[in-house]
This record gives sequence, structure tokens and C-alpha cells, in this order.
Amino acid sequence: MHADDLSRALTLLVDSRDAQRVWGYDSSAVVILASTAARLLNDPARALALLTASPDGEATRAEANSLAVRSVAALMLADSGILEPARALIDEKGADKAVVRQLRGLLAEAEGDREAAIRYLSESLELTPDFDQKGQLAVRLATMGHLHPFVTSQLEAGNEAFARNLKLMADAFADVPGGLERLRAAAHSSAKLTMTLSQVYGSRGDTANELRALTSAAERLGDATLWLVAANMQRVAGEHRDAIEFAQRARSSAPIGWGGRERVLGVLVESYAALGDWDQATVYSALLVQALPDNEGAIWNLITCQHHAGELDDALGTWNTVAQRRRPTTREQTRVWLALCQEYGEAIASVDDLVAVAAAWAGDEEIRRVIVGLVLLPARSDDDLVVVESGGISHEQGDGGDADANSDDREENRLAQARSALIADYFRDFPEGEIRQFTVDLDGDAGDLLDQISSAIGERPDTSDFDRQIFSGAFPLGLISLTHGATYAEAVVSHASGVRFASHHLESERASAHRSVDAAVVLDTTALFALSVLPVPLRTHLMSSFSNVIVAAEQYRDAVRGLQTIGRFGHAGPGLGQWNGAVAQRTRPAATESDRSDRARAASLVSLMRPLRRELPAQGFDIPDAVGGSDDGVWFAAAAVAGANTALWSDDKALNILAQGLGVRTFTTLGLVSALEEHARISDEDARSIRVTLLAERYMGIPFDSDEYREAFESNSTASHAIASVIEHLDGSAADEIVAWALSQAPSLVPSGTRLEVWISACVRWLVRISPDEASVASNLRLLATRIVESVWLVPQSFAFIDRGMVDGVDGRSVDPLVDSIGGAFRQLAQADRPTATKWLFDLIASLDSDRRPTYLGVLLRP
Repeated sequence: MHADDLSRALTLLVDSRDAQRVWGYDSSAVVILASTAARLLNDPARALALLTASPDGEATRAEANSLAVRSVAALMLADSGILEPARALIDEKGADKAVVRQLRGLLAEAEGDREAAIRYLSESLELTPDFDQKGQLAVRLATMGHLHPFVTSQLEAGNEAFARNLKLMADAFADVPGGLERLRAAAHSSAKLTMTLSQVYGSRGDTANELRALTSAAERLGDATLWLVAANMQRVAGEHRDAIEFAQRARSSAPIGWGGRERVLGVLVESYAALGDWDQATVYSALLVQALPDNEGAIWNLITCQHHAGELDDALGTWNTVAQRRRPTTREQTRVWLALCQEYGEAIASVDDLVAVAAAWAGDEEIRRVIVGLVLLPARSDDDLVVVESGGISHEQGDGGDADANSDDREENRLAQARSALIADYFRDFPEGEIRQFTVDLDGDAGDLLDQISSAIGERPDTSDFDRQIFSGAFPLGLISLTHGATYAEAVVSHASGVRFASHHLESERASAHRSVDAAVVLDTTALFALSVLPVPLRTHLMSSFSNVIVAAEQYRDAVRGLQTIGRFGHAGPGLGQWNGAVAQRTRPAATESDRSDRARAASLVSLMRPLRRELPAQGFDIPDAVGGSDDGVWFAAAAVAGANTALWSDDKALNILAQGLGVRTFTTLGLVSALEEHARISDEDARSIRVTLLAERYMGIPFDSDEYREAFESNSTASHAIASVIEHLDGSAADEIVAWALSQAPSLVPSGTRLEVWISACVRWLVRISPDEASVASNLRLLATRIVESVWLVPQSFAFIDRGMVDGVDGRSVDPLVDSIGGAFRQLAQADRPTATKWLFDLIASLDSDRRPTYLGVLLRP
């Protein structure tokens, strides 16, 4: 084992260890040599792992229990400040005297008794017959500034290089005048002496020169080990970008057979993870598993990286490779394992597994709380679960008769008791925990039940004004995550039942989109949602307009978390309807509409995002204080990725305004379609189809075109709700044309009274919003009511819904235009035949709510 090729030596020693294990030989001596090589390579973690029994280390039980191996491990641990194994081994019968002296020396050094430490280590050197051990102890003494006579004897024996190097080392550590300069000069052409020089600087706390010595020599000598030591130093210091750079230099300069490749991969995994770049961490973690396919720690690291990167299916596949699908052992493994349980349920863990893990982490409330959540709110339905060979569920039905049925009942009762015990134990152990327990009296009415719940959990903050600002586009849609604790993806998906903010200033958006064509572009989650609802050919038309489409890595992971939440609740978070507009909040797509459900929308969004290139925010980009450093700033991640160099494609009007203020060029889907159509990059027919699809998805800002709006209106059975939401937010241009078109569509809604009610309400709310003053409101509504009364579809079957729509639309204003218009029509009929007119009125109001009938009966008393 030559000092100039320690990496190769370590690789050969590990291979030798494995071969000796196969043939049943005592491999402890080889393990000690491998550990020594790893330590000389400045990898104490690997050195100790080679001596430690699995699963925490690489050694077998027989190797780890060997007195010689335990002695080396005790020496290493004492060197790291862990002194208990050393103290225990000092008095152990059979312990080598040289090792005992060395342990005493390390204990003395730890206690600050330098003279005693030098004395014990010198005695150990003199007692040991092993030349390599003598050399290592001499090196240790040299780092304490003491040159042992053994070194001088080696000079006389002809081992001049060894003696000269230790003399340089001892002089430098002892601060002998000129010692550091002589070592620096000698280290210029020696990687080994450069390592010593860096240690001297390190002992003095001079980290700048320590790093400079390593990197300059690594550059000069092309030494991979020096690059690796520098990378490790920066990783420990938290300078992860430098650590990545140095680790990559180590990879590129490493010779064939270099034994430090796994450690380089470890540095890359840890540094990328610390930077939040879980995609790159996953790449290098996968390479580490390839290099160490039987290393359970490496496999768990890969599972962790895949989980944090949002690649849950891949994490499940990797977890299935863990030997015997073992339960997790560390806290981080347990947190990731529980996250997979939330997604895949019994494909990952049975109730017995949850009980065992809860017992193993009895004092950890976070872990126990997640387990209780899994029991209260299981993941997915059975039809969605992944079936595995062992430890999972089975859909096979047996025909064992009553005996099997009784057995199944007993098993279900046992599992029910286990679940109940998990919940009860949580409340026992954490009475003030984050999950609160209270009881309610179910005999009362609904109002009383709500009062009981409010009394138990306290008054919830009123965010209605804030929600209205978000819904109107005054605030970014992503601020929902700050006020309601939802993911950004949940906010976007739930807003499908409201209105998206598709355009702020179409002319400027068109120009920005045109400038961005054929370049790279960053897509915000809102724009990705628009793409996800488009048919594939139309989606391809838009995405192929750019050289590359990029998604913020954090927004992808956010979308995966949102899909998990929706999967458990069945919709985009509890109570998201309050974010919708007055009309739209009553017209969310039904859960039975599988292709339009929140879960289906989120799944489409994740599927679209997964293959796209993912990036972290641009380094040095000035993120606003309200966003930077906050996990809730996911909504701004795409703008931060775009920075000042790449365009942002976003359908959130307020986000675009904010991003523009920071120098980011933005455009919307509508602006892009307009630009592509204008420059003949897509056909007029395709542009029209895109606008029609977006209209049916409640996109606001699409200029009124009766043909396009009609096509969207007729696109599916519930499209009238979507178009009603869009009408509610149109501007005042082409008002006469909009009113005429809206009333022309009303007859088709008469068979479905609820849709007619929503349609009328949207038209009324739109007129109220575009009217400049109250007089204009009254005048415009009177004209609308008159046209409704004159229509052929005003019949007794439709009138109650029309009336409710008008009342909902005026929203508490002291106007009742339909009553006035009905009164006018009644008087005209009464002039010719009052009995017939009276019958017409009574037939018309027969289906009205009882509180509305007197209002219309008052028409009879008017002159």
C-alpha cells in the first residue's frame, strides 16, 4: 500500500476483503488495512464504516467483534472526541499493550495534557513491532510538533524521504522558525505534503490558506484526492456551490481505478440536497447506488432524494429494492417512508408496520402525528394501490367459506383495535399536541353543530376581502398559500372553478411573446395548467414555439405535494370554494366528472411538468423580501428562475405585474396565441380552438366573439357554468352584442333551471359591474329585465329560476327590475283582458319561493 496510490489500494483492499469473506477466511486484518487507507485519504467516515457492523457500517458481525478491529475503531473514535470505547478497551483483558498506550495518549490529548500524550504515544511506538504502525505514530507525534528518535533512525537506515518529510512536518507544527516556509516549498510538487500543509493551516484556524493550499496544488498536480479534500472542506463549511465545483474537478481528474469516486458522489449528493436541487441530488444518488448496489444507506439516500424531487413512483420502486423491505431506522428515513405511506398506503406499510414505527419513535410527536393522520385518512382507494409481492395488499378473493369469513372478521377487528390504540396513545402521550380532540352533540341541528365546532376550535379569521382581491387578479393567485396553507398547485387547480387571469395588457403581451419565440422560456404553474387542459396537438403547437421550456423545480415538487393532498381529500383542499367568484363558487365541476375533477386536473398538471427541464432560481436574482426565504414563496419560483435573462410565461396577471417590476419579461397564454396567429406560426383555426378551450376553462380576458363563445358554450354539458363565470368578468365593450348573445343562449338552459339561474345571475352581475353609477345600474337592469320578459322562454317553468338569478345578481341592492318589467307586461295584458292577465301572473309566480310571491302580487294593486 503505497502512499502515492492510496485510492487504488483502498479499492483492492475492499475487493480482497470481499473475496476472503466468500471463502470463509478471517478478514479482520484486511478490514483494518482498508480502514487505514480510507483514513489516510482523509475520509474518516468511510474508515469508521469499514470497522462498524451493518446496517450502520460495512463490517460483518465477526469482523466488528474482533478485538483488533474494535481497537482500531476505539482509536478512531477517540481521535474524533468519542472517548468511551477507548476507556472501556484500556482495561480489557488481552488488549495489545501498544494499543493501550496509544489510547491513553489520545485520552491525554483530549484532556489537554500534551506532555502525557507525547509520552504515551512514544511508548506505543516503541512497543509496537509493526513498521507501518510505528510510522503512523511518528506522523501523529510530528503533528504535535514532536520528532521521535524513530524518525532519526530511519534517516540512518536510508529511509531519507520519510525522515525528511516528518522533519518538515514537525518543524511546521512546532512553529520552528522557517518551518512553515520549508514545508510550503516542499509541498509545491507533492500532493502528500500539500495535505500536511493544509493540516498545519487548519490547526491554526487559517481556513483561507488551508483551502488555497489544497486547490492550487490540485490544479497544479491534477490530483483528484486534493480536489476531494477541498470539496469536503467546503461541504462542511456550508459552501455547497464550491463543494460541487471541487467535487466535479475531482471526478474529471481522477485516474482509472481511483477509490474516491463514491466519496465524490456523496459530496455531490449532500451539497445539491443542501441547495434544494433535488433533481441533481437524485442523479448522483442513483450513480452512488450503481457503485454500491448492496449498500442500504445509499439506497435510502436515493429514496430520500427521489421523494424530495417529487419522483414518488421512482421512490417506491427504489424502496422495493431495500433488502427484505425493511422498516426505516433513522428519523429522515422514517419521515420519507411515512410520506410514501401517505401516497401508496398498504403498498408500503400495514397497520402492524405503523404500530411498530410508532413504538420505535414514541417520543417524536411529528412522526406519531403523521401515523395518526394515516390511520384517520388512508391513502387512495384500493383500486389505485400498487400491488406488491409481499407486505402489501391483495385483491384476490378466496372461496374458503364461513371459516375464511370468520377469520377475515377477526383480522379486521384486530386491525381496528390497533388503529384505535394508535390514536388513543397519541392523545395520551401528547395531550397538548397539534391534533386536537373534541366531542360534539349530534342530536342538534346543523347550526348548533357548527356552533359547537366553532366553540371548540375558535373563530377562524375572515379572509373574504383578501380572497376577493386574489380572485379579481389584484393579488397573485399564489398568495392563497400564505393565507390558507394550500399548495400553489391546489390554488391553481381550484381556480378552475373560478376565473383565471389570462390577460393584463394584450398588446404588450403579444410583443413580449413574439420576442421570446425560438428562445428558452420558463413556465409558471398557471401557464402549465392552461397547457394541461389543451388537446395534445394544440399544446404541442404552443410548446414547440420555444427552444426549451423550463419549469421551476420547486413548483414541480409543489404540484406533486398538491396532488397528494387532493388524493387524500378528494378535492383541492378544504373550503377552497371561497376563493371563487359569486357565480363560479356555486358551479364547481361535480366530483363525478372524472376528467374535470380536481384530482384529474392535478394529475394532468404533474404529468405535463415531469419530463420538462427543472431549474432552481437564478443565482443573484433579487427576490422580494416578502417572498425570499419563505417556503410559501413557491408561487414566485418561476419568476425567480426566469430572472432577468429568460421570459416568464404566466397566466396570473398580478404575478406578471410584480415580475415585470423586477425586470422579468412576461406574457400570457392568450398573448402567445395572439402573437403566433399574427405571425402565421399557427393557423387561425388552431388559435380559435385554443381560445375556445380556454373559455370553457373559465379564462378571463379573451375578447368577445359570438362564434367562439357559442362554440365554447356548446363544448360540454357543464360549459354554461364556465361561460357564465367569464361573462361575469367581461368589460363593457360590445355590451349590446354580449346581452343579445347571452339572451339568445338562455332558451337552451330552460330545461335545467339551475343553469338558467346561474346564467341570469352572471349577466346581472356583469351589468352591475360595468355600470358607472347607481342610475346606470337601474337603467341597464331595467332594459335587461324588459328583454327577458319579452322573450318566449319566460314561462312558468323557468320563471322561478330567472327570478332567483336576478335577486342573486343584484346582490342586496334596493332594485328589483324584474318586478317592474313584469308589472309593465301585466298592465299591457290587463288593458285588453284583466282576468287573463291575472291568470298569467298567478301561473307565472306559482313556483316562486313563498317570500317572493307577495312582491309580485303587489303588481295587482298598482294603478
